[in-house]
Amino acid sequence: MKGRLSGTEKFEKELVSLSRDWKEYNEELVKRGEFYLSPAFLENWDEELEEMNEGKVGAPYKFPESYVQFAALWYEFFNLPYRQLEGALRKLGELIPELKASDYTSLWHRFKDLEFEITENKDKVVAAVDATGIKVTNRGEWIRKYHEGKRRGWIKVHVAVNAESKELLSIEVTDEKTGDSEVFEELVEDLDLEDCLADG
Repeated sequence: MKGRLSGTEKFEKELVSLSRDWKEYNEELVKRGEFYLSPAFLENWDEELEEMNEGKVGAPYKFPESYVQFAALWYEFFNLPYRQLEGALRKLGELIPELKASDYTSLWHRFKDLEFEITENKDKVVAAVDATGIKVTNRGEWIRKYHEGKRRGWIKVHVAVNAESKELLSIEVTDEKTGDSEVFEELVEDLDLEDCLADG
Protein backbone atom coordinates (compact mmCIF):
# COMPACT_ATOMS: atom_id res chain seq x y z
CA MET A 1 0.00 0.00 0.00
CA LYS A 2 1.42 3.35 -0.98
CA GLY A 3 1.73 6.22 1.47
CA ARG A 4 3.56 9.46 0.66
CA LEU A 5 5.25 9.75 -2.71
CA SER A 6 9.03 9.61 -2.74
CA GLY A 7 11.06 12.31 -4.49
CA THR A 8 11.56 10.06 -7.53
CA GLU A 9 7.85 9.24 -7.74
CA LYS A 10 6.94 12.94 -7.55
CA PHE A 11 9.40 13.70 -10.34
CA GLU A 12 7.96 10.91 -12.51
CA LYS A 13 4.44 12.17 -11.86
CA GLU A 14 5.45 15.69 -12.89
CA LEU A 15 7.01 14.31 -16.10
CA VAL A 16 3.74 12.54 -16.97
CA SER A 17 1.86 15.77 -16.28
CA LEU A 18 4.18 17.76 -18.55
CA SER A 19 4.02 15.22 -21.38
CA ARG A 20 0.21 14.92 -21.36
CA ASP A 21 -1.65 16.65 -24.22
CA TRP A 22 -3.91 18.73 -21.97
CA LYS A 23 -6.08 20.06 -24.79
CA GLU A 24 -6.88 16.51 -25.91
CA TYR A 25 -7.34 15.32 -22.31
CA ASN A 26 -9.74 18.15 -21.50
CA GLU A 27 -11.76 17.42 -24.64
CA GLU A 28 -12.06 13.75 -23.62
CA LEU A 29 -13.47 14.79 -20.24
CA VAL A 30 -15.97 17.16 -21.89
CA LYS A 31 -17.15 14.45 -24.30
CA ARG A 32 -18.01 12.17 -21.39
CA GLY A 33 -20.81 14.59 -20.54
CA GLU A 34 -22.31 14.17 -24.02
CA PHE A 35 -22.99 10.52 -23.15
CA TYR A 36 -25.62 11.57 -20.60
CA LEU A 37 -27.47 13.84 -23.02
CA SER A 38 -27.43 11.87 -26.28
CA PRO A 39 -30.95 11.82 -27.83
CA ALA A 40 -29.91 9.21 -30.42
CA PHE A 41 -32.63 6.83 -29.20
CA LEU A 42 -35.28 9.13 -30.73
CA GLU A 43 -34.24 8.10 -34.26
CA ASN A 44 -35.62 4.56 -33.84
CA TRP A 45 -38.37 5.21 -31.28
CA ASP A 46 -41.31 3.80 -33.31
CA GLU A 47 -39.36 0.87 -34.79
CA GLU A 48 -38.04 -0.17 -31.38
CA LEU A 49 -41.51 0.00 -29.81
CA GLU A 50 -43.00 -2.05 -32.63
CA GLU A 51 -40.35 -4.74 -32.17
CA MET A 52 -40.79 -4.77 -28.38
CA ASN A 53 -44.60 -5.12 -28.63
CA GLU A 54 -44.61 -7.81 -31.30
CA GLY A 55 -46.28 -10.86 -29.73
CA LYS A 56 -46.43 -9.19 -26.30
CA VAL A 57 -49.27 -10.34 -24.04
CA GLY A 58 -50.98 -7.63 -22.02
CA ALA A 59 -50.66 -3.86 -22.24
CA PRO A 60 -48.17 -2.71 -24.89
CA TYR A 61 -45.00 -0.84 -24.02
CA LYS A 62 -45.34 2.93 -24.45
CA PHE A 63 -41.64 3.72 -24.15
CA PRO A 64 -38.72 1.94 -25.85
CA GLU A 65 -35.94 0.33 -23.82
CA SER A 66 -33.40 2.87 -25.07
CA TYR A 67 -35.53 5.70 -23.60
CA VAL A 68 -35.68 3.89 -20.25
CA GLN A 69 -31.89 3.52 -20.33
CA PHE A 70 -31.56 7.25 -21.07
CA ALA A 71 -33.80 8.06 -18.10
CA ALA A 72 -31.86 5.62 -15.91
CA LEU A 73 -28.63 7.48 -16.70
CA TRP A 74 -30.15 10.72 -15.40
CA TYR A 75 -31.54 8.94 -12.37
CA GLU A 76 -28.19 7.35 -11.51
CA PHE A 77 -25.64 10.03 -12.34
CA PHE A 78 -27.61 13.14 -11.40
CA ASN A 79 -29.14 11.49 -8.28
CA LEU A 80 -32.67 12.61 -9.17
CA PRO A 81 -35.61 11.21 -7.18
CA TYR A 82 -38.30 9.68 -9.42
CA ARG A 83 -40.70 12.64 -9.33
CA GLN A 84 -37.90 15.11 -10.09
CA LEU A 85 -36.73 12.82 -12.89
CA GLU A 86 -40.21 12.98 -14.43
CA GLY A 87 -40.10 16.78 -14.18
CA ALA A 88 -36.68 16.96 -15.83
CA LEU A 89 -37.83 14.73 -18.70
CA ARG A 90 -40.98 16.85 -19.14
CA LYS A 91 -38.88 19.99 -19.40
CA LEU A 92 -36.53 18.30 -21.84
CA GLY A 93 -39.60 17.31 -23.89
CA GLU A 94 -40.44 21.01 -24.28
CA LEU A 95 -37.05 21.50 -25.94
CA ILE A 96 -37.20 18.26 -27.96
CA PRO A 97 -40.82 17.80 -29.16
CA GLU A 98 -40.20 14.16 -30.23
CA LEU A 99 -39.38 13.22 -26.62
CA LYS A 100 -42.37 11.97 -24.65
CA ALA A 101 -42.02 12.05 -20.87
CA SER A 102 -42.96 8.96 -18.90
CA ASP A 103 -44.57 9.21 -15.47
CA TYR A 104 -42.33 8.36 -12.53
CA THR A 105 -44.30 5.21 -11.58
CA SER A 106 -43.76 3.67 -15.02
CA LEU A 107 -40.06 4.51 -14.82
CA TRP A 108 -39.81 2.82 -11.43
CA HIS A 109 -41.39 -0.37 -12.80
CA ARG A 110 -39.19 -0.36 -15.90
CA PHE A 111 -35.99 0.33 -13.95
CA LYS A 112 -36.60 -2.80 -11.83
CA ASP A 113 -36.25 -5.06 -14.87
CA LEU A 114 -33.67 -2.98 -16.72
CA GLU A 115 -30.59 -4.74 -18.02
CA PHE A 116 -28.16 -1.89 -18.31
CA GLU A 117 -24.44 -1.75 -18.84
CA ILE A 118 -22.47 1.49 -18.61
CA THR A 119 -19.45 1.74 -20.83
CA GLU A 120 -16.37 1.54 -18.65
CA ASN A 121 -13.87 4.36 -18.67
CA LYS A 122 -10.70 3.16 -20.40
CA ASP A 123 -8.42 5.80 -18.84
CA LYS A 124 -6.09 4.87 -16.00
CA VAL A 125 -7.33 6.33 -12.75
CA VAL A 126 -5.91 7.69 -9.53
CA ALA A 127 -7.87 5.90 -6.81
CA ALA A 128 -8.39 7.03 -3.22
CA VAL A 129 -9.03 4.17 -0.78
CA ASP A 130 -10.45 4.45 2.73
CA ALA A 131 -12.97 2.93 5.14
CA THR A 132 -15.50 4.13 7.68
CA GLY A 133 -17.48 2.51 10.49
CA ILE A 134 -21.28 2.53 10.66
CA LYS A 135 -23.38 1.61 13.69
CA VAL A 136 -25.86 -1.20 13.08
CA THR A 137 -28.37 0.44 15.41
CA ASN A 138 -29.19 4.09 16.05
CA ARG A 139 -30.95 3.74 19.40
CA GLY A 140 -28.34 5.66 21.38
CA GLU A 141 -25.52 4.83 23.75
CA TRP A 142 -27.88 4.80 26.77
CA ILE A 143 -29.34 1.46 25.68
CA ARG A 144 -25.88 -0.12 25.75
CA LYS A 145 -25.41 1.13 29.30
CA TYR A 146 -28.87 -0.12 30.27
CA HIS A 147 -28.26 -3.59 28.77
CA GLU A 148 -24.76 -4.08 30.14
CA GLY A 149 -22.67 -6.61 28.30
CA LYS A 150 -24.75 -6.48 25.12
CA ARG A 151 -22.83 -4.91 22.29
CA ARG A 152 -24.42 -4.18 18.93
CA GLY A 153 -21.16 -3.66 17.05
CA TRP A 154 -20.34 -1.92 13.80
CA ILE A 155 -19.94 -2.63 10.13
CA LYS A 156 -17.12 -1.22 8.04
CA VAL A 157 -17.55 0.13 4.53
CA HIS A 158 -14.36 0.09 2.45
CA VAL A 159 -14.40 2.10 -0.79
CA ALA A 160 -12.14 3.05 -3.68
CA VAL A 161 -13.11 6.21 -5.55
CA ASN A 162 -11.72 8.08 -8.53
CA ALA A 163 -9.76 10.89 -6.86
CA GLU A 164 -10.59 13.26 -9.73
CA SER A 165 -14.26 12.58 -10.54
CA LYS A 166 -15.27 11.12 -7.11
CA GLU A 167 -16.84 8.18 -9.00
CA LEU A 168 -17.23 5.04 -6.89
CA LEU A 169 -14.93 2.36 -8.31
CA SER A 170 -15.39 -0.51 -5.84
CA ILE A 171 -16.87 -1.22 -2.43
CA GLU A 172 -16.59 -3.93 0.24
CA VAL A 173 -18.63 -4.23 3.45
CA THR A 174 -17.10 -6.14 6.38
CA ASP A 175 -17.44 -6.46 10.14
CA GLU A 176 -15.60 -4.12 12.50
CA LYS A 177 -12.75 -6.58 13.10
CA THR A 178 -11.56 -6.55 9.49
CA GLY A 179 -8.53 -4.35 8.91
CA ASP A 180 -8.29 -2.00 5.95
CA SER A 181 -5.25 -3.81 4.58
CA GLU A 182 -7.15 -7.13 4.49
CA VAL A 183 -9.57 -5.92 1.79
CA PHE A 184 -7.22 -3.54 -0.01
CA GLU A 185 -6.32 -6.00 -2.77
CA GLU A 186 -9.98 -6.88 -3.40
CA LEU A 187 -10.82 -3.19 -3.79
CA VAL A 188 -8.15 -2.42 -6.39
CA GLU A 189 -7.42 -5.73 -8.14
CA ASP A 190 -9.76 -5.03 -11.11
CA LEU A 191 -8.90 -1.32 -11.47
CA ASP A 192 -6.56 0.09 -14.11
CA LEU A 193 -4.58 2.31 -11.75
CA GLU A 194 -2.18 5.13 -12.47
CA ASP A 195 -1.69 5.69 -8.75
CA CYS A 196 -3.40 4.93 -5.43
CA LEU A 197 -3.86 7.15 -2.39
CA ALA A 198 -4.36 5.31 0.90
CA ASP A 199 -3.39 5.23 4.55
CA GLY A 200 0.02 3.76 5.24
